[in-house]
Parts: sequence; C-alpha cells; structure tokens
Amino acid sequence: MLGGGDRVAFSPDGQYLAGAGRNFITIWSLDPRQVVSRLSIASDRVLFAYSPDGQSIVTCEGYPTNALRLWRVPSGQQLYARDNVDIVTCVAFSPDGQYFASGSTPVSMWDPSGNVRLWRASDGELIRVSNDHPYQVTALTFSPDGQYLASTGYDQTVKIRRVSDGQLLQTFYTEFIPSSLAFSPDGEYLLVGVPWGRVEFWRLQDGILAEIYDTETNGVNSVAFSPSGEFFAYGRHDCTVVVARNPFYTPPQRVGDMNRDGCVDDADLLMALFHFGSHNASLDMNRDGVVDDYELLAVLFNFGSGC
Repeated sequence: MLGGGDRVAFSPDGQYLAGAGRNFITIWSLDPRQVVSRLSIASDRVLFAYSPDGQSIVTCEGYPTNALRLWRVPSGQQLYARDNVDIVTCVAFSPDGQYFASGSTPVSMWDPSGNVRLWRASDGELIRVSNDHPYQVTALTFSPDGQYLASTGYDQTVKIRRVSDGQLLQTFYTEFIPSSLAFSPDGEYLLVGVPWGRVEFWRLQDGILAEIYDTETNGVNSVAFSPSGEFFAYGRHDCTVVVARNPFYTPPQRVGDMNRDGCVDDADLLMALFHFGSHNASLDMNRDGVVDDYELLAVLFNFGSGC
C-alpha cells in the first residue's frame, strides 16, 4: 500500500504514480516501489495533471496562494510558479503538451478578468483569458487533435473555442449544471456529465443534442470515452463506475467487408461481382472512382476475415 493521497494519477508511461495529500504531492516509482520525490505545496487543497509525455506535472493550489506551478518529474524540480490565479477548479493539458488550460472561480461574479485561462507550458506565459462562465468553471477539456477547448460551469453552458485564436465557435445550453466533459476520440461528439441524472451526447458538426443517456445516472461526477470510442464510462457520487456502449460508435471497415457486417463472406463477393465496373461510391474501397479488380481482390484475399 502506498500512503497519502486523496487524488491520484498514473504517469502516461505507467512507471510512476502521483498522489496529492495535505501540503504535498508524492511521486512513487512502481518498480521498484519507492518514493522518488515529494512536491511541497503551500495549500492543503491541490489539483494536478500530468503532461502527455509524463515529464512534468502542473499543480493548482488553493488558498492562500492560488498558485499554478509546473514541476519536472520524477525529479521534483519546480520550473516556474504563477501566483494569485483565482481559485482553480480544473486543469487540463493539450494533447501535444504545448499548452494547459485552467478553469477557476472568479473573485466575484462581477470580476471581468475571466476564468478560463490558456497557458504556454514551456514557460508559463499566459496566452489568453476568456470570461466564458460568470460563475465557477466545473470542467474543461481539449479535443483529441488539440484544436479546440471546451469548458462548462455553473452558468449551465458549454462553450467551445478554437485554441489557435480563441474564437468562440459554439455554445450549448444545458438544463442543469454539468460536472464533466469528454470529447469522443474521433472529435465528433462531446460527452457532458450532469450530476442530476443524465449524460448528454452533443454532436459538434451542428451543435445538436443527439442523445440523452439516463440509465443509472444519478450523481454523475466524471465521464470518459474508451480509446477506440466504442464505450463510454461515467463515475457516480456513490463510488460506482458504469461502462456503456457508445450509441454513435461506427466500427472501422474491415478490408473486403463491402456490406460492413463485420465478416468478409459470400455476400461481399457477390457484391463485388455484381457491381464490378460500376461507379458506386459506397463500394469503392480505394476511392479510385470505380468498383474493379481492387475490390474483388480485397474480398478474395480477406475471405473469411471476421466471420
């Protein structure tokens, strides 16, 4: 058992485990199992997030410093600190590690300074501040390609901005205060967790609420997609984790599976033969404008695959 920590996270390479306690974050190596560093925090409340390469950790302290700090890990060297950044409530790294974003509670609801901040990770330079949510920011997340940043808060809106220039692209209005956000791996949907009993699927192409999932969803605190996008999961306030199938998941097409039923068989061979020479775009697997030898050979060489 590793002692101390009410928030924990594995490093992306799985070699280290970080745990936050009162006034410190401890970094353990898992093989051998030992403490390798301890980060001293000037607050008994701290949030943190690993960079995608696992080489650094950003920490967000509560009162009295309200500071952001970037640390080199596992050495524990502090790289820089930024004090008095409101009361940070959430933090996330961009997928490429170039930026991290923080959401906070403004000093007052009339505070014009903004409460969604974008920081350059290399030197802690504040790139941009957005006053998107007049109350507390409850969650934020980057899209898988790093081009967009989504945030939500007590104002019951979800806002999506382009990272490159800060342009506000979309605003979704929810019935309740969301607790968590997650982009689908293909970047086509945004999953919104609501503590009052539902998980929402928002389609980003047109901003439509595409699906409401309300099965065993009382007290949703966090949401996530599996890496393939086939499943989504949510954590509840009763310490239960629920895994369900993503209703919008489309499995990748198997080579030679012309009818997309997951099995390359007689039906696919007949389709290749019947449509041979046609310009049926849905069956044109190599996108050369015609169903020809390529499609026929794809079926023959993969015959029986997935069956």
